[in-house]
Amino acid sequence: MSTYREIHGKAIKSLSSDPSDDSVGGQIWYNTASDTFKTVVNIEAWSSASSLNQLRHASAGFGIQTANVVSCGTIPPRTDVTEEYNGLGWATGGTTSQAGQYRAGFGTLTAGAIAGGRTPAPAATDKTEEYDGSSWSTGGVLPASIYLPSNQAAGTQTTGLAFGGDTGPGASFPTASYEYNGSSWTAGNSTNTARSYGAGSGSQTAAFFACGTTPPFSPSNDSVIFEQYDGTNWTSGPNLNTARVSAAGGGDTTTGIVFGGEVRPGPARTNKTENWDGTSWTTSPATMGTGRSDSSRALGTGSATANIAAGGYTTTSVANAEEYNKTTTVRTAAAWSAGGTTTTSKRGTFGAVNSTQTAGLIAGGYTTTFVTESEEYNGTTWTEGDNLNTARAYAACAGTQTAAAASGGTVSPPSGTPFPDQSNACEEYNGTSWSNNPNNLTQARERLGAGGTAGAGAFFGGYGTPPAQYFGLTEEFNGTSFSEGPDMGTAASNGTYCGETTEALLWAGGQTPSSVATTQEFDGSSWTTGGAMPEARHGQFAFGAQTSAISGGGYNPSITVNVIGYDGSAWSSRPSTANAGANAAAFGTASAGLRARGYTGTANSDTTEEWNGETTAANVKTLTQS
Repeated sequence: MSTYREIHGKAIKSLSSDPSDDSVGGQIWYNTASDTFKTVVNIEAWSSASSLNQLRHASAGFGIQTANVVSCGTIPPRTDVTEEYNGLGWATGGTTSQAGQYRAGFGTLTAGAIAGGRTPAPAATDKTEEYDGSSWSTGGVLPASIYLPSNQAAGTQTTGLAFGGDTGPGASFPTASYEYNGSSWTAGNSTNTARSYGAGSGSQTAAFFACGTTPPFSPSNDSVIFEQYDGTNWTSGPNLNTARVSAAGGGDTTTGIVFGGEVRPGPARTNKTENWDGTSWTTSPATMGTGRSDSSRALGTGSATANIAAGGYTTTSVANAEEYNKTTTVRTAAAWSAGGTTTTSKRGTFGAVNSTQTAGLIAGGYTTTFVTESEEYNGTTWTEGDNLNTARAYAACAGTQTAAAASGGTVSPPSGTPFPDQSNACEEYNGTSWSNNPNNLTQARERLGAGGTAGAGAFFGGYGTPPAQYFGLTEEFNGTSFSEGPDMGTAASNGTYCGETTEALLWAGGQTPSSVATTQEFDGSSWTTGGAMPEARHGQFAFGAQTSAISGGGYNPSITVNVIGYDGSAWSSRPSTANAGANAAAFGTASAGLRARGYTGTANSDTTEEWNGETTAANVKTLTQS
């Protein structure tokens, strides 16, 4: 009998632990710790992704999975809004000149295009618009005004292809196809079957057109027809297994997928995926979490193994998105989960900004009075710690569970006065007890921000009275005393803040007195403007670092569950929290953080939600003999 070495030219490796990445895909190794043979195998699955900021269906989609664009579509009404996906979340892009649905997309995020569609008239259009990653410009005119539902297009901005379609309500389904060179369209050869509402993908010289319906638009005419284009001619290929309309497609003539769509009569939105291997179509074991039609997609080479379905229609327009991956890597999407409840319900509690998810500290807050309580978190439960010396809420706290410095905040009002006072008192925590620091902030204020450590921290922004004013003041703390630093570019209070060091602080949103969307970054010597938040809000939480932060909740203007992430230059959406809340405590990193307590809009909260960022790992399987 031949040995593994004789067959493959190398011996099986002996490893004490399994590899953490997929670089050993297809290889076999012996795990000495578990006394088993193992390998990495391919996995095919749909998984949840961050939702669009705006629900929609019948939109144009193009680009790859991790640099994807969704534009236009129907909310209703028809929209001109564009959103861009970076693999983690969605951010608002440029606005098209014309709102519409059934506009087909092709190309990449930085060099894309949409063509045709149904305008608010609701007339068909011959318009083409080109995208450069930030703004839209007018492109060449199609030879005919036409709807192109289900993204019946393929190729790039300079080598595009559009095919099939619908010339309008109750009108014909043409067989024409058109090629685009980046400035003008020319007629290509016709498809073999007149169809619309079919799935398309590929390149100008390797495209496919699958399913859809033949005229007239009737369930009895829904098809499983498959055609391929080689740059010159359309040829019929093997049929798919399930007839459907308004499905989405990815890949090309070598390898492809079709997913979702409407199976009629019913109507029923399907969650099924079919795979094309260049020879035949098979039904995939991977099903979408939400059956939908009219979703967007990624297109072209690579999108048969890494795609995205964003938005779409169930019984109404939806915003949720899912990623499809066929890979040796197991992906666990970022998500929130319930943590331990705090001992009491409060708002205005502040957290040690650089605590961790398994070693956290919160203090102070407000019930019907200002409190001195502090609590520590071990990753599962909260336990009561030493009390603050000054009852306060809406303060800021630099440092960690075992070395923290808190300052500022709102304190109980003097007897006989109607409004609370702001504090400048500084207290330090050593993991056991709070002690007063004899040196305080030069300016008493509440709803300020903090970052850094107990020995090298900074306190910035805030609000104070009298007279009522917003501060841009930055004060740096060396563990003993405060010194004044550069002012923020915009004075504000009640914003979101984080920062691991005083050389990389982040402040976003807040009140000035109206809610704002501005982002400000500090590099240790000056504040500069960063990427604006998608919407103005205040009273939100944040944790992480200047180049990788998570922020959510707050007022915009009502209390929200929306969560966004910052990459050092731009904000994009992230999965929402389960509970809406404002003025919550938060700490941790962009890969492992939490929010606790806050105000729901009707009551103070004792809830904790834990955030765990996206993770990937090799799909390791143990080999057994049967």
